[in-house]
Amino acid sequence: MSTEALHRNKTYFEQIVSGTPEPFKPLSNAVLWPFEQLLELVAGEPDDLMRAAQVCLDTGAAVREIAGDQIADRARLRGNWKGDAAESFHASMESVEKAIEELARGLDGTKDVLVEAANAAVDAFNLLVELILEFLLWFLTEVIIAAVAAALSAGVSLAATVVRVLARLATTVGRMVKIVARFAEVLTRLATRLGKVAGQLREYANTVMELKKRKKQYKLLTKGGWTPEGRAFQIEKFKTLFPGKFVINQVSPVNIPGFGGALLDTGVGLHDISDGQKDRNYLVDGTYSDDLGPYTKSVQNVFDSIVN
Repeated sequence: MSTEALHRNKTYFEQIVSGTPEPFKPLSNAVLWPFEQLLELVAGEPDDLMRAAQVCLDTGAAVREIAGDQIADRARLRGNWKGDAAESFHASMESVEKAIEELARGLDGTKDVLVEAANAAVDAFNLLVELILEFLLWFLTEVIIAAVAAALSAGVSLAATVVRVLARLATTVGRMVKIVARFAEVLTRLATRLGKVAGQLREYANTVMELKKRKKQYKLLTKGGWTPEGRAFQIEKFKTLFPGKFVINQVSPVNIPGFGGALLDTGVGLHDISDGQKDRNYLVDGTYSDDLGPYTKSVQNVFDSIVN
C-alpha cells in the first residue's frame, strides 16, 4: 500500500497500545517494533507499479508497430532490389526484427509481473495489518487483565503474562514473515524479468551496431557514385516507375519534378515538335525554372536550337 496508508496504520496501532497499563508500557513498545519493520517491507506505491505496467503494455505495442512497419517496408523493397547485397541486407534486417519482437515479448512479461507485484503488495499489506490488529487487541486484553490480577496477587501474574505475550508475538511474527517472503518471491521474479528486458535491449542495440558495421556491404551510393548494387536497384526502380511517368507526361501538361521527370519532358518535347510545332515551352514554363534559375532562358534557347 501507499506510504500514506503505512503512516495511517502505524498511528492507529500506536493509539491502540497507548491504553496499555503502566507495568506493560515498555512491552507494548517492544511489540510494535517488529510489526512496523515488517509492514514497511511491503509498503510502497502499488499504483506506481500499475502505471509502470501500462507503460510496458503501451511500449510493447509501439515496438510491435515499429517491427510491422519495418517488415512491410522491407517487403516492398524486396521486389525492386536483387542480388547478394540485397540478400545480406534482408538477412541483417531479419535479425533486427527478431530482436524487436523479443523485446516486445519481454515487455509483455514485465507488464504481467508488475501487475502481480502491485496486487501482491496490496494483499501482503492487508494481511499484515489484519494480523497486527488481531495481536494488538489480544495483547491489550491480556495486559489489562494481568494488571488487574497483579494488583490482587502482588504481581505474581506479570511474568506469566509477559511469557504468553512473547510466545504469541513469536507466532504472529512468524506468520508475517511468511507473507513477506511470498511477496519477496514476486519481487524477485520482477527483478529477474527486468534483467531479461535489459538483456534484450542490449541485444537489440548490439544488433543495430552490427548492422551499422555491415552497412557498406549493401550501400547503394558512395562518395564515388553508385555502387553496382545501387545501379541495379535504380534500374529496377526505373523499370517499375517509367511506364506510369511516361503516361502522365503524355496526357498532362504538368511536369514531373526531378531529373528523371526532366528527361521524360525532353523526350515528350521532341515528340511534340516533330511535326514542326512546339506545343509547350518545357524548361521556362515547367517546374525546372527554379532549378535552373537565371540560366533557364539560355538553356531553353540551346534546347530550341537543337530540336528546330
